[in-house]
Amino acid sequence: MTEILIASSALIAAVFAIRFAFRKTLSARLRYALWGLVLLRLLLPVQLPAADFSVLNGARTVQTQIIRFTDAPIFPAAPDASGASTRS
Repeated sequence: MTEILIASSALIAAVFAIRFAFRKTLSARLRYALWGLVLLRLLLPVQLPAADFSVLNGARTVQTQIIRFTDAPIFPAAPDASGASTRS
């Protein structure tokens, strides 16, 4: 399910970028067609075949980096008390 959401978000971002880049030359019909692609992608939640270049490959890389970062201790471990000298 996460893969579908990430791919859909990337498609929405691409539509926004295309609309921004060609804002004066895109006809209304083409703008609706672009959003129709997004609607079709969201209404048909099927897994697309794997490709060499994919948004999901980048998302997995980011996810592993986040996991590594969150698993690291925030504060260093306290020194072991067993090796400390005792005073009398």
